[in-house]
Amino acid sequence: MKKKAALLFLSTLFIYATELPLQFFGNIHVDDSQLYEALDLHKPSFYEFYKKEPTLETKTLKLAIETIKSFYKTKGFYHAIVKPKESKDKIVLYIQEKRPVRVELFTVISKFDLSSLIPFKKGVIFQSDKFIQSKKEIKRFYKNRGYCKVSLYAKAWIDIKRDRAYLAYEAKENRPCYFRGIKINAPKNIDSKIIKSLLYFKKGDIYSLEKIKQSYKSLYANEGIANVTIKTDMQNGFDVNTTIDVSQTKKPIGFQVGGGINSDEGPEFSLGVKNSNFLGNLKTIGISAKYLQLKQSAVIDFNMPLEQKKIFGTSLEYSDEEFLGFKQKMLLGTLFLKHRKTYMAFQESLLFDYSNIRDSDDLVAYPQGAFFLVSPKISWVYDNRDDMLNPTKGYFIRAELMGSVKSSFSDATYYKYSLEAAYILPLLPSVVALKINYDSLHVSDGSLPASYRFYAGGMKSNRAYNYQKLGYKSASGEPIGLNSVLGLVAEYRFKIYGDIRGVLFSDNTLIGLSDTPEFSKIYSSLGFGFRYKTPIGPLALDFGFDTKRPTKQYAIHFRIGELF
Repeated sequence: MKKKAALLFLSTLFIYATELPLQFFGNIHVDDSQLYEALDLHKPSFYEFYKKEPTLETKTLKLAIETIKSFYKTKGFYHAIVKPKESKDKIVLYIQEKRPVRVELFTVISKFDLSSLIPFKKGVIFQSDKFIQSKKEIKRFYKNRGYCKVSLYAKAWIDIKRDRAYLAYEAKENRPCYFRGIKINAPKNIDSKIIKSLLYFKKGDIYSLEKIKQSYKSLYANEGIANVTIKTDMQNGFDVNTTIDVSQTKKPIGFQVGGGINSDEGPEFSLGVKNSNFLGNLKTIGISAKYLQLKQSAVIDFNMPLEQKKIFGTSLEYSDEEFLGFKQKMLLGTLFLKHRKTYMAFQESLLFDYSNIRDSDDLVAYPQGAFFLVSPKISWVYDNRDDMLNPTKGYFIRAELMGSVKSSFSDATYYKYSLEAAYILPLLPSVVALKINYDSLHVSDGSLPASYRFYAGGMKSNRAYNYQKLGYKSASGEPIGLNSVLGLVAEYRFKIYGDIRGVLFSDNTLIGLSDTPEFSKIYSSLGFGFRYKTPIGPLALDFGFDTKRPTKQYAIHFRIGELF
């Protein structure tokens, strides 16, 4: 009787309707978004209010049902039942997932530890798409270590009656491959030596897919390049010749407009124009202006790629910024030389800073007047995160040191340094993220603008406090700044539903008026937040509470992108 009713419902759909909204019911392990994607349909996000809900042509309903069944098999549900449910104004597919196939046993034979590449352990649901992806990851793993020829035997046996899966991986490699001939085809106004310096491999290097990937990123980082193709040709079985074809941007002069908002600095608007191939060889020159609620600035900058992965640059920035307790106008000139390697960058800079402090609320805490400082600065960063805005794995280390000696050219003898490190550990589908930062400032002669001090509190510091509100106060009740800050952050990021994720966090801060923080007192906060995936990074909303005064000291923060 039920079969006849279902057939009658299908035939009615074919006769009286052509296209109806589609919904799913009963699915537990598979999100609606995945099911829509399997049918090549798009479920609009909340910010895509201008788009219609996904619909399905009734004549393709039978095919859609079979597609959903096949998709469920790739997710380990070989007994899933999919039936249409009666409704006059929409199509509802009722899903019974049934018992999944789980991994019973798997073996791995390899000279390397491949455990991080195999997303299975005993008892987890077997998913054929993950199994296929694991084979690709293993081959990529070998090719990143020079083995462009690897024999991989990977097999999955599925016992449908017992709902068990048995997996086997065996990898055998030949001798390593090496980059040999490198040919560069570049436009006339871009020297092939510059292109060669942007590559992350050279003749004689051991072959690596990752080096090719990094070379693509390095080349495309130059806005004067429109298209890049790196072709590989294997000779004698182990020698890899490469041909790099580069085309330049047809219209090197472009305008840039941007905007955003966050809880610390408020709305942001930017406007600029840049020539991305000024006088050839990928040199850039540009001018830009930015408006924030607390800061307005304009910048002129020039960058010139050099050989051996180096960049020379200079910039001149004018800004007018309002701090809590004073205002500052600044003219900052910078000369720098940057050295790049895979995941790593080192930069030497010379800063010329003319600052004028005015409208001080407290002349002791924020001395008024003009300051001129000439400060050498070095910085180093190593960053192998998989994504800058929404990282799921990897780590970074940053170090920065600057200072000056009081003279007729500079108003103070000081040094200032910052150290920061973070580690992001994937615990699929969740993520654990840890970060530590240490900032210190020491002044031995003369005086500095109050803006050179460190400020704590806010979305990038301790989230139980508003922007720059954590720390010692002046007589007028405004933060006076700090000479040292030690911050410890721990986050647990997890999936809630679809594109919505959650986060639990702990922010811990130690501060000091000397160049060493007071370790006897710590400001600790706990909190939670939400993330919503968008094309420009996750929209983030965080609620932080001081652990000692949760009902009195708390704050709300919002922004785009993860903190780290």
